[in-house]
Amino acid sequence: MTKPCSSLYLRPSIQIGVHPRPDSLNSAGVTDTIELDSSLRAVWRSKWLLLAGALVCAAAAAGWTMLGPPRFTTSALVSMGRVMGEELEDPYAVAQTINSPGFMAAVKARTGNAPGTVNAEALTGGQGRLERPTLVRITASAPSADQAVTVGQAAVEELVERHRTRFEASVATYRDYEKVLAVTGEPATGTADAIARRDLFELRAKLGSPVFTAQTATRDSFPPAVAVPRNTAVAAGVAFVTSLAILLLLVIATAQLRENAA
Repeated sequence: MTKPCSSLYLRPSIQIGVHPRPDSLNSAGVTDTIELDSSLRAVWRSKWLLLAGALVCAAAAAGWTMLGPPRFTTSALVSMGRVMGEELEDPYAVAQTINSPGFMAAVKARTGNAPGTVNAEALTGGQGRLERPTLVRITASAPSADQAVTVGQAAVEELVERHRTRFEASVATYRDYEKVLAVTGEPATGTADAIARRDLFELRAKLGSPVFTAQTATRDSFPPAVAVPRNTAVAAGVAFVTSLAILLLLVIATAQLRENAA
């Protein structure tokens, strides 16, 4: 006869895992450190070469800036043509048109392919909700002062010529409407219609006022062009930093390729 078991002892199972060695746990970090060290050593060994290359690039940029051809600029403000208070074209659209290659080709045709470029920007006026573009600034640049003024004037002439067709067509429409109003507003015989007479007076006043109706024109003529200052120090500094960064990347990339090949 067997004795009953008075108590049951359960021993917890202990699972012994295999832990990785510390060196294998940090193998990736060690590899990165080795690659970084080799890159730094390569940069340090090439420090004088890097500095010399960057200085040569900076000197070349400074020399090009100092010895390069001069540039002269001049600018003028252009007011947009309007009929009955409505502008012939949006100033922002005008600025984009002037900055387009097609407009520049037309300017060169006017100047006999004279060297130079033009740039335009719309200027806004007013505050808050009343802010809107009112003028267009045209800036011309060329190798000489006279050429800059010539190119700028040619750009204005091209713009005025393009707007003249719109201006004349718009005014002709209102002139036809004026004749219609005159039939009842200023009849040859009989009593004039009061509303037609009022509208006719307002129409003639706006068509005759330069505030409401005027062609596209410059506010003032182009002043004598001035020479663009030569930013030699800025050009040299930008060239030095840019070339140094490129050379550093080349040295680091070369060092990594050698390390991988080894």
